[in-house]
Amino acid sequence: MIFINTILNGNGELISELLRGAGEILALPCGGRGVCGGCIVYVKGAQDEPCQAERDLIYSKHPVKIKDFTARLACACHVFGEIEIISSDEAVTVVTRSNSEIPDYDGHEKKSLGIAADIGTTTVVLELYDLESKKLLGVETALNPQTSIGSDVLSRIEYAVKFGIDEPCDLIRGKLAEMLRSIIKYDSFKNSYENIRRVVITGNTTMLHFLMGLDPSGIGAAPFKPSSLFGEVYPADRIFPFLRNAEMYIPPCISAYVGADIACGLLCVDRKGKTLFVDIGTNGEMAVIGEDILCAATAAGPAFEGAGISMGVLAVPGAIYDVFESDRSISSISCKTIANAPPIGICGTGLISTVDLMLKLGILDESGYLEEPFKIVSEVYISPKDIRELQLAKAAIAAGIGALLKKSETEIGDIDALVLSGGFGSFLDPQKAAGIGLIPKELAQKTMLAGNTALRGAVKTLFSRRYREQLRELCDRAKEIPLSGSGIFEELFIECINLSPLAPHFT
Repeated sequence: MIFINTILNGNGELISELLRGAGEILALPCGGRGVCGGCIVYVKGAQDEPCQAERDLIYSKHPVKIKDFTARLACACHVFGEIEIISSDEAVTVVTRSNSEIPDYDGHEKKSLGIAADIGTTTVVLELYDLESKKLLGVETALNPQTSIGSDVLSRIEYAVKFGIDEPCDLIRGKLAEMLRSIIKYDSFKNSYENIRRVVITGNTTMLHFLMGLDPSGIGAAPFKPSSLFGEVYPADRIFPFLRNAEMYIPPCISAYVGADIACGLLCVDRKGKTLFVDIGTNGEMAVIGEDILCAATAAGPAFEGAGISMGVLAVPGAIYDVFESDRSISSISCKTIANAPPIGICGTGLISTVDLMLKLGILDESGYLEEPFKIVSEVYISPKDIRELQLAKAAIAAGIGALLKKSETEIGDIDALVLSGGFGSFLDPQKAAGIGLIPKELAQKTMLAGNTALRGAVKTLFSRRYREQLRELCDRAKEIPLSGSGIFEELFIECINLSPLAPHFT
């Protein structure tokens, strides 16, 4: 784990406020309400005394011990004078680059460069291409700075309603501009800004509202009507003044909660037969693709992104993504980490893998009851609360899949392929996902891990306007099946809480 030391001065402000003012982005998964323990920092200096609730929450997280420093919640600790803060930096994620066939560039400008970006709720990814040669020139990834105001879209919408859209808008625009400047490396590529001809930015409907400076409040309450569903071309200098020669395409969204990221993903799905397409992240978005395209969305929470988990991290080097044993004994547990780096924590796929193994070894039963934290390796463990967070997240996804299949009158046997997308879908073991009931066990053998299909689809529309037309046709065909207030979804959610393969009567 990499630590950052910061010296700040305060006059009663919260650490989270001081850090934001100093340009340091610190994730606040619960939006700064002091209930998740996800913003622990280590403090030395002029601070107030923590209340008992903060002490209890920090104690439950088993923070590391740093001499002369006190573990505090950044959203609860007030500063009165000079203070030294140590925070961990886990913002650099591992991204699967686009490996789909890239169409020929249909523009005519010479020395043309293009930018494709995906604004995720947790992670932002940006790629730079030579449009003529199709060569990928660089990749930038970063934590979405809006995590400092909430871990999910609803908390960010609530923040915007209360305080206005300027801050969330500036946060994402500023981060994208910073990433653009970094990837261009202006001193090395003379006139590179002028050579950028096209920019495509995809994301969920809420993220795109913040990007374009639109009021997202209609997304947060019935009848869930967004200000725009996009699908238009704008001058890029409307957002990025230094991109004077570029057009900026924002792909279309399907609905308030089925965004352009899912629409772009549909471009990457083989539409022969009947496919179940699921993007698993903070939001779970899914579609049954056949003659018709029927979509649904459910709020899974941030557990699959590692947030809200005691030792949870994003998919960074050192994140445990697989746990296994060789002779069915606890003492033989081993793990795999991203980039084979020393273990620093556990990401969503590692959490699933661990729980699946614990079930097989009899450490857990279907109820998920765990008496005390379970050590995986070194200092990495999962707690009883982590199990509960996983149960809630997996139940939301599984119930969403079940409700979508029921409402679309689709039997599991009718599904020819299950496509899992998103960064989460790059490391997941389908058999282990089926073992805890995240996906139907009948589909484990039919599962394909597709990686970041949102970005892959955006790349297609970057090179060829023909794919923009195809994307519009797909969105026009798509119909959302609302799950909010659905009795079917609520019944399935309760059924799916247990950590077991989904029952045969699931659909």
